[in-house]
Formats: sequence, structure tokens, C-alpha cells
Amino acid sequence: VLRLTADDGAATGSDDLVVDVRAPDRVETNVVGMWTFTEGSGAVIHDVSSFGTPLDLQITEPSKVTWTAEGLQVDAPTVIQSATNATKITNAVKASNQFTLEAWIDPKELAPTAQGRIMSIAGNSNNWNVAFGQGFYDGWATDVYRGRVGATSTNQPFVTTSVPNADLTHVVITRQTDGQQAIFVNGVEQYSIKAAGNLSNWQDYPMFLANESGMNRPWQGSYRLVVFQDRALTAAEVSQNYLAGSITNARPS
Repeated sequence: VLRLTADDGAATGSDDLVVDVRAPDRVETNVVGMWTFTEGSGAVIHDVSSFGTPLDLQITEPSKVTWTAEGLQVDAPTVIQSATNATKITNAVKASNQFTLEAWIDPKELAPTAQGRIMSIAGNSNNWNVAFGQGFYDGWATDVYRGRVGATSTNQPFVTTSVPNADLTHVVITRQTDGQQAIFVNGVEQYSIKAAGNLSNWQDYPMFLANESGMNRPWQGSYRLVVFQDRALTAAEVSQNYLAGSITNARPS
């Protein structure tokens, strides 16, 4: 509340002005999977998207994670995965030929020396529909986020960006129907590239967090929110979701 006062020397008047500084609403159209990490305990992370059959995720080794007031912290190498294949996401993306993957995460390290998989829908480390990770890969810098999308054309490019800090970060990967791919950090596009092919060859794989099936891509850090949409958000919509914050954190300053 702001109080405005006027004084002309003879009389004084004042009035109160209420300023609404609430965060904008999140853009949540076309959501096909959402995990808010608000369970607080247990070994299941519930899909709260209300799209299709919930794709709940299983924490295979609960002793290696910690539930916090803000989300889920992965303390040691382990894997979190869906009990069934991510069929509803795969089919939705194949039909739309576009998607958005959004995550609020807090990495344990700025520059891990080994490649870690933050999220993927994959058969193994070499066969995936989408893979999102952090860390060293094939001589590249270690302080990077990296996304790669499977498509009908081979040699799909990476979308990469540097990790700004080992702190809570909003990362979004989009792919449009024309093959344009982009990666955003904290509401700002960092890199984009146009890729050939389409997404009709996505396979019926499970979804993974913090590793992959071969246990050779461990990632440590905290999860606040993961969302999958079967359309590519615009840059303005990505920025809006950043300003809205995660489900469990306040609006960014």
C-alpha cells in the first residue's frame, strides 16, 4: 500500500493506493506431464498434469535423496524413473511435432567433471527422444547445460548454454514444428538452431530423472518443477513462466 499526500499550504489530503505485485500466472496450456516435487516424503513423485494416465516417477533408492520444503534433493548417484513408458508424452509430441521441456533445478556443482542427465525420455544413453543434461561431454566445457532431441534426420544438433551459477535456475528447451530448437535460462533465450527432420520417430521409452537406465549419467542437485508440453512456448511465454516462479519458490527478484 502506498500513501499519497498533497499539501497546498492551506489543507492537506491523503489517499492510499494499492499496488498489485503478484507474479503473473504460469502458461500451462498443452501440459502433458507435470511434477511439482511437493510430496515431502515417500518414494513416489506424482504427475499432477491431469493429462491422460498419470506418469508417476519412482525413487529407486530413497536413502540417496532428501525431501526439503522446496522440493527434492538428489544427494548421491541414483536414478528416478517412471514405472511405465512415457507413452502419453511420446504420442502427444509425435502428433504435434513440437514440445517444451521446462525445469526449475538447483545443481550441486557448477562444473561437474562427468556428464549428468537431468531429465530424459530414453531407452539408454545412446537412444532417446529427448535428453537434457549438465557437465562434461566429448571434450566440451563442463559448466554447460545441454539438450538434444531425437528426430527422423540423423546428427541432430545440441542446444547448449553455460550454467550461470550453482543456484536455483529456470531452464527451458523448445522445439517448433519447423525444427527450430532453443534453450532458455532464467527467461532469456541463450542459443537456437534449426534442425532437420520431424519427431514422428519418437519411441516408447520410460522417463528418467538424475540418471539413465545404464546408471552411467548420474546428476546431483535439487528439483523444484519439471513440466512437459506438447507445443513450443514462445519466448514471451517462457519469460512469463520464469517470472511466475516454480510452484514452491517465490517470484524471482
